[in-house]
Amino acid sequence: IIFGENSSIIDLNPSGRSVKKLTCDYDWGYYRHLLNAKFALTPRGDFRWSYRFFEAIIFGAIPVLPKADYDPDTMKGYHVYFADNLKDVDLNYRYDLALANFELLVSRHSLYSDAYQSEFCKEQNRC
Repeated sequence: IIFGENSSIIDLNPSGRSVKKLTCDYDWGYYRHLLNAKFALTPRGDFRWSYRFFEAIIFGAIPVLPKADYDPDTMKGYHVYFADNLKDVDLNYRYDLALANFELLVSRHSLYSDAYQSEFCKEQNRC
């Protein structure tokens, strides 16, 4: 489930990422929705973390997860919303938090240079 601009549910993708690495046959619909989302539900998967958490950050969405799914070893420092009951969550999108999440992810999980920031800004139409 992905939250869009108006904090409403815009897609339900039961297949997750559905990535076929050998053929490059990605689930483009999933990524298109994620690119347009401001918030993304990122519950824990089979491990203490989920690819959805990092995918949300890469696409500029702020992760929303149950408190029980928060893993301080992998998520410390990231800006997230906790949602044990979605109707009790006041979702307030802040671009500065999304950008801080992206910068933290890049610093921890890549060897990429500072050139990423200008590309991220261009893609988000925020520079």
